[in-house]
Amino acid sequence: MTHYPDKSSNCQWHFTGKPLCSIGWLHPSHDYPQGALRRGLKVDTLAKVLAQLAVARQFLCHRGMHECEFCWKDMCSGALLFPWKDSLFIAPPMVGHYMEAHSYLPPEDFIEAVLNCPPQTSNEYCDLLDDLLHNREDGKDFLEKETLSRAARKRRDEVKDEWLSHLRSIGDPYAQ
Repeated sequence: MTHYPDKSSNCQWHFTGKPLCSIGWLHPSHDYPQGALRRGLKVDTLAKVLAQLAVARQFLCHRGMHECEFCWKDMCSGALLFPWKDSLFIAPPMVGHYMEAHSYLPPEDFIEAVLNCPPQTSNEYCDLLDDLLHNREDGKDFLEKETLSRAARKRRDEVKDEWLSHLRSIGDPYAQ
């Protein structure tokens, strides 16, 4: 995997620059912060972070598989997105493995973003992404493609409502 320093605004994504903030793009040829979670965060906090990471929505999974280059025991594909204040953290799905197996210590604001992230299937999550990216042409393209923009979600819901209405009109028993 390509290495990007924590909190840099570069990565293998549709776009670079603010508000993008890379986290956890580790490679054995580069040092990375290690240790226990700081500021008195308890062991259960690590468990909560790992649980959130495990259910996070993965984007760009079509770009191939990546194997952990430290132990060769885990694989992932894609990227995870966590909006936080004026930043959009982008991390590899393997970031939890790095934390657990290789003592990677991500920045505290990334931990906060993960712990405070709304469910990634929710409109609240989509609205946070839309707020961060709607002023960027490359961001608009991403939001539309992933059906994350407010306009794309509205179109999706309208089509869904029309289809359900049609199914109900023909007496489909599953159109509840």
